[in-house]
Amino acid sequence: MSASPWFYSNAQRQQLGPVTFEKIQQLVASGEIKDHTLVWNEGMPSWVPAKEVPDLFSFQNPPHPPVQPPSIEQGNSPQDHDYPITPVKRCHFTLYLALFIIGFAILHFGVNSLVNSSIDSTKELMELPPIETLEDAEKFREIQAEQLELLSESLNPAALGIIGLGLIIWVSASVLGLIYLYRAWALLQPGHPRTTAGKAVGLLFIPLFNFYWFFVCYAGWSKDWNRIRSSHANLAHLPSSSNALFLAGPICLVASLIPEFSTFATPVVFIIFLMITHKMCQIVNALADLRDAQPLNPPISPA
Repeated sequence: MSASPWFYSNAQRQQLGPVTFEKIQQLVASGEIKDHTLVWNEGMPSWVPAKEVPDLFSFQNPPHPPVQPPSIEQGNSPQDHDYPITPVKRCHFTLYLALFIIGFAILHFGVNSLVNSSIDSTKELMELPPIETLEDAEKFREIQAEQLELLSESLNPAALGIIGLGLIIWVSASVLGLIYLYRAWALLQPGHPRTTAGKAVGLLFIPLFNFYWFFVCYAGWSKDWNRIRSSHANLAHLPSSSNALFLAGPICLVASLIPEFSTFATPVVFIIFLMITHKMCQIVNALADLRDAQPLNPPISPA
């Protein structure tokens, strides 16, 4: 076997080495290097699993057991193989939060301006003189026509423009949240989750059915992520999600539709879903960091 330096990767796909071939054999004997661990020597064109290196496992007795394929039925027991991380863009929760808050503030300001101007005009409309004679009736119609015209003019174009701007920004935040939701589900696909990323987002637009789908889309995602995380050693150091939090969001959303609970539940819904989106962004970015840490090319052998 070549006396040139050897390199190997850990569970996080970080490059380790250089070491001698004898050291590689010792790491195999201790169990630190498994048959699926990537190794490289300057005579190789690319990284290969350790089991493909001749004479590396032959000295062991009994032979190293084969790696079992991933299975949902294996539950939460950690698996030897690493979880494959699909390419995905990072999530920027700060941008999402800024759009959400700014859009809501502008929308709230515009609505208040429009309502206040309408109230002032309505008060003037109610302060009409009493009708006692035909002359009073004619005068009443004239005053009423003038005040109705004033009421129509109270629909301030500037206030309507502010409301439109707030809606655009708030809708942009909502679209960004759906994009992040799609990315979160896309990263779970190698772990056989309960639905696809496209269905997770698309079925939220079906009226009435979407109230059920919120439970699948959010509470289901949390359960699937925790299961996948606990089943793969290279994900063990990543953050878990709170199943209780992801279940509370859909519950409060349904409760906000009940008049007796809407006043309390509506602001709680916004707060909980902001927390849910933040956790999803955190996990997506952690997986992206883990993927970036994987060695892509053979290292340069020291001279």
